[in-house]
Amino acid sequence: MWNRSIVPRRHPRASNPRAGYSLLEVILATAILAASALMLSSMIANGARAIEVARQRTRGAAIVSSVIDEVIALKQFDSTELEGTVGVDDPWAYRVTMEPIPDVGMLRIIAEAVPAGTDQSNPWNGSTAQTRTIRLVRWTRLPSTESDSTQARAATQFGPMGSQP
Repeated sequence: MWNRSIVPRRHPRASNPRAGYSLLEVILATAILAASALMLSSMIANGARAIEVARQRTRGAAIVSSVIDEVIALKQFDSTELEGTVGVDDPWAYRVTMEPIPDVGMLRIIAEAVPAGTDQSNPWNGSTAQTRTIRLVRWTRLPSTESDSTQARAATQFGPMGSQP
């Protein structure tokens, strides 16, 4: 009749409808799942920290750039150092140092910003201030009254945009 060598044999567990996974298989799958979840949660935590650091650096860079632009626009070159704070919810302390370089006719403007936090007494002290300080250096022409009067004479002589009257 039937040749037993041709008929596929069933696994003993497949013939028993009550059979399932063994305890060893369940424990091994649970351990793999737990290890994967642990690695994934640590990667998410590291990503959140990196996002916060990037946000702070971007905010600091925007503050120092804005402060330098304000110093140049308002021509606040009379003092060599300026300090202040900016922001209400997320306060930052800034300081600006101006160093004239008369040999080349340039002014070096150095702006630094650090998160002020809740203790605004002196945010520049402490170990975290050095690691969290954002610094930007910008060069501009040294302001002089002679060049301003020359430009004014040129504007009256030639009119706006360099056209002759």
